[in-house]
Amino acid sequence: MKGALGRELSFKPVKGWLSRNVERLAALVALMFFCTPVIEMVICLFNKTERILPLVQYPKLVLSYVLPASIALAGLAYIGAFCRLRAQGRRVGQALRENPAVVIFLALAAWMVASTLVNDALFRMDYYRNEPFALVLAYILVFLFCGMLIDGPRKERLAMATIAMSMALGVYAIVRYDLIKRGVEVSAAVYATAVFPQENHYGYYLAIHIALCGAMFSLGSRRTYRGVALVGLALNTAALSLNNTFGAWLACLVTFVFQGVVIFIVRRKVDWRTVAALAVFLAVTGLMNVQATEIVDSAKQFTTDVKSVVSDPEHSDSAGSTRWLIWKFTVDRIRERPLFGFGNEGINEMLQQATGSSRPHCEPLQYAVFYGIPAAVIYVCGVLAVFLRGYHRRRTLDARTLLCLVAAFAYFTSSMFGNTMYYTAPFFFLLMGMGYEKKGQ
Repeated sequence: MKGALGRELSFKPVKGWLSRNVERLAALVALMFFCTPVIEMVICLFNKTERILPLVQYPKLVLSYVLPASIALAGLAYIGAFCRLRAQGRRVGQALRENPAVVIFLALAAWMVASTLVNDALFRMDYYRNEPFALVLAYILVFLFCGMLIDGPRKERLAMATIAMSMALGVYAIVRYDLIKRGVEVSAAVYATAVFPQENHYGYYLAIHIALCGAMFSLGSRRTYRGVALVGLALNTAALSLNNTFGAWLACLVTFVFQGVVIFIVRRKVDWRTVAALAVFLAVTGLMNVQATEIVDSAKQFTTDVKSVVSDPEHSDSAGSTRWLIWKFTVDRIRERPLFGFGNEGINEMLQQATGSSRPHCEPLQYAVFYGIPAAVIYVCGVLAVFLRGYHRRRTLDARTLLCLVAAFAYFTSSMFGNTMYYTAPFFFLLMGMGYEKKGQ
């Protein structure tokens, strides 16, 4: 008995420290991942091979260093959260009942594990996508849940940190694009990609940060934050114009409307800063059209593609840069295995042979074909639960939480045309977690 008491006393300071530093530990997970693109940028500056096609050092950075460290920090944060619950006399079951989105995403993780075991896909991975199942599971169990633990003031500081880093990346992308056009630099990509190997992937990153800049300009607590965010909005929009990812541009446009509507619902008045942010976004796009007409050309093509799909869906395979063909093929595969899907990267080869692409280019479809229709439904329900939580608590929803929700909405919108990637999906799950309105927050 004395031994047990001694062990309890010896661990008491550790438990106390962990319970007091839950938010700091969770914030470290977010900050560490938010830094990864800038770390890769520094690597690219000194490594020409990586600069031309960043496929070696970037996955090594995320999978070999950031992911294990994030898992360790998350584990400590969860132990601290458990100790805090015990000190408050509350049970884990009670905390879960108060936060239904957590339960939904735990159910998603469980279903994904079951699908992976059924399909013997535990160690299956595409070496371009670099998404082993351990990372996919960490999107929920590490990044999303750590995001949920981060408190109010840290949310805004972390948002400003990733905005600042996106601006550094934007300068790098624009300068490098100019050097490539002048023949000074070489790249495997045609458009501006910064440190990402593919244009669309930088587009996902830009969608998140353009939305975050717009939200920070409208909702930031300090004038300095708002000023920096406005510069970041213009800079990242210029980079997006050179990047030519129309799905990301469209997601930003929809997000500005979403932001205006949400702020009107919460504050019962029109937010003129949101209107100004939208005006800056459109003005910079228009000015950049003088040098790079791709976004405007893509908008025209999008209109043509929509008309084609509506009028003749069977013969519109080229619509959306062949996305219509990819989606039709993916839906056919989902019908073959509706319950547990094909497992992680399970249709890679057959999709590549049929369409020239290895992923469905629509994240809900990706969840459905990899892990089954139930997984896709649970995933969408989980995302909606986070946003509906904010709506139901709109009277007490603070600006810091709202700006994270706006950024998460931008990614979710762009994900209707894209895929998860090891260097972009964690941004979504972290920001969605930070946008979750916890009980008592």
